[in-house]
Amino acid sequence: MSSVRRFLEERLKLKVNEEKSKVVKAADLEFLGFVFKGGKIVWSEKSLRTFQAKIRELTRRSCVRFHGVETYEARAIHARVDGLLCD
Repeated sequence: MSSVRRFLEERLKLKVNEEKSKVVKAADLEFLGFVFKGGKIVWSEKSLRTFQAKIRELTRRSCVRFHGVETYEARAIHARVDGLLCD
């Protein structure tokens, strides 16, 4: 941690809070709902389950759909997915 801290503070002029910071291997890191697996960044299991549950809730089978009319549920799904893609 000391060499990383020194680099961040001296070279990049950033302050490091050692209580909140840690150095770990990428394989052990979960950050903002994502993890590194096999060189790729993928959703963590918890984030994926939460997203799937929300989509299931928004697309429940009992909803009545009208052709050509965007329903509240469809707008909510678009907003949720667009938010993920734009971040």
